[in-house]
Amino acid sequence: MISGPFTSSDNQARLEGFFAELVREGIARDDVALIESDFSPEGGYASAQKLLDSKLRFTGLFCANDTMAVSAFTCFHQAGIRCRVRCR
Repeated sequence: MISGPFTSSDNQARLEGFFAELVREGIARDDVALIESDFSPEGGYASAQKLLDSKLRFTGLFCANDTMAVSAFTCFHQAGIRCRVRCR
C-alpha cells in the first residue's frame, strides 16, 4: 500500500478502511508492505520505485489517492510491468 502522510486524519481513515477490508478477506495486516507518501505524483512514483527496489513479490497495489496511483502505474509501465485497474 502507498499511503498518504501518517499524520493526516483523512489518510488515517483510508488506512483503517483498507486494513478492515483486508481482515474481512483473511489477509493479515503484517503481510502488507506499507509505504508512507505525500499524495503527490512524485510521491506515488517514488514509492512504487521503492516497492520495485525492495524485490518484494506482490500482486496488487492500493494507493491512498488516484494521483499517486497513476504515477505508480507509470513507474511500473516504465519498468516493463503490465497493470490492470480494478475499482471496487
